[in-house]
Amino acid sequence: MRFLLASLLCATSLHCLAETPPPLPKGFISQMLEPTDAKLVRPKAWFFNKIKTSSGHIWTISAEEATKTPYETGLRVQLLEGVEKGTKTAVDVFAQGFLDRKKAGAKVVRECKATDQNAFKRTCLETEEKIDKPDGSRKELHVLYTVYWSKALDKVIISSFSSPADKWDAVKATASTLSALDLSGDDFKAEPAAGAQPTSTSTSTSTSTSTSTSN
Repeated sequence: MRFLLASLLCATSLHCLAETPPPLPKGFISQMLEPTDAKLVRPKAWFFNKIKTSSGHIWTISAEEATKTPYETGLRVQLLEGVEKGTKTAVDVFAQGFLDRKKAGAKVVRECKATDQNAFKRTCLETEEKIDKPDGSRKELHVLYTVYWSKALDKVIISSFSSPADKWDAVKATASTLSALDLSGDDFKAEPAAGAQPTSTSTSTSTSTSTSTSN
């Protein structure tokens, strides 16, 4: 009886409902962007790769295995730490400069207004771009850029989902799902939890792993 009463109370409590994560889309899994506590939702069968850099970390999630050749469809997430310290440029100016460079020479499909997400500001830019291929021909890409910046943390996160332009309609829902980063963990709070260790690294040594889980 007590258990039933507690269950009924929880069912009507916004607090209990907030603690229940929404169900994942069919065929998707949750992916931690280690060594940070950021995470996203990705297609289960796609490939995951991570690289440590001198300025942070890079993660890629792609439809094609991409350790030896570039992927055709996928997401690249880059965490840049110590941006203002290293470039002498405010993080918001750095982020806007990146977007301005991407708009130059590209067809702008849409832009997002900056919104708050945890300790970050978030905006997006969707473009159609042409790139040169090794054989001299040009390839049309559809790209969704999502940029996050935090003055409190001196961090910028840049994600870019790209696919051939003629395949965009088939993957745009996946692009939207993949590009929604969860930055609610302690690593990305304006005031890190007591005892939390920084995720930045001062070494330029790179490591990578690639995994895929089949359906």
